[in-house]
Amino acid sequence: MGLGMAMFSFFTRKAAPAKKHDEHKGPLVAIIEDEQDLAQILKFAFEAEGFSVMTAPNGEIGLAMVRDRKPAIILLDIKMPRMNGYQVLATLHQDPSLAPVPVIVMTSVASEENITDEEWAKRLGVARFLSKPFLPEAIVKAVREVLAEKAD
Repeated sequence: MGLGMAMFSFFTRKAAPAKKHDEHKGPLVAIIEDEQDLAQILKFAFEAEGFSVMTAPNGEIGLAMVRDRKPAIILLDIKMPRMNGYQVLATLHQDPSLAPVPVIVMTSVASEENITDEEWAKRLGVARFLSKPFLPEAIVKAVREVLAEKAD
């Protein structure tokens, strides 16, 4: 099954009745992603699972949003206009109020080195590193795992 069909299958299985944003009671997920189609797919997937979601199209807006709302977790793209994900990570790590917020990096940035996603996560100081493309259910699962680890 191709990625498109898998995403369609995920959404037809998980589709929940439409809710207003404030009706979501779950943890707040910040999605900082310039590919708006992907951001909307992820937003829908997380809301279908009961999470609250906020999205930003670039690092500058994302940092302002994160400072204002203090999410439970941040999903961060690396290649973005205005302020890339590396710059966002550096800023997050330097801010004592934001440094504890777990970050999952999701990117299509390829490495010339032959290292695993786990090694990338260690090098960047993030909770997880996911290479694009991925299925929405994979990132929902990763978020649940990271939030459970943080709660322990």
